[in-house]
Amino acid sequence: MLGVSACERQSGARTAGFRSDIASFRRILGMLRSDPKFLAFHEGRTAALPEFYRHTGDRMLGRYAELLSTADRTPDLTPAAPQPHPVAIGKR
Repeated sequence: MLGVSACERQSGARTAGFRSDIASFRRILGMLRSDPKFLAFHEGRTAALPEFYRHTGDRMLGRYAELLSTADRTPDLTPAAPQPHPVAIGKR
């Protein structure tokens, strides 16, 4: 672009990215308010992956989505076992 500095272009890209993020967050908030199954997934009351996330994953994977089974694309939501904290033993 003529007359526009690299810094101004980068700032514009950040603003566009930020606006896109805000729109995405608003869409998710709307689904949390309107879709009981979507809310149940986020509250951990069901492990059934909402169609929104399935569609988003398919879009991100593109033609490779067909290579993964539904089970492979479903997140494992079991809580991770707590990891012991290492204890440092040494001289001060």
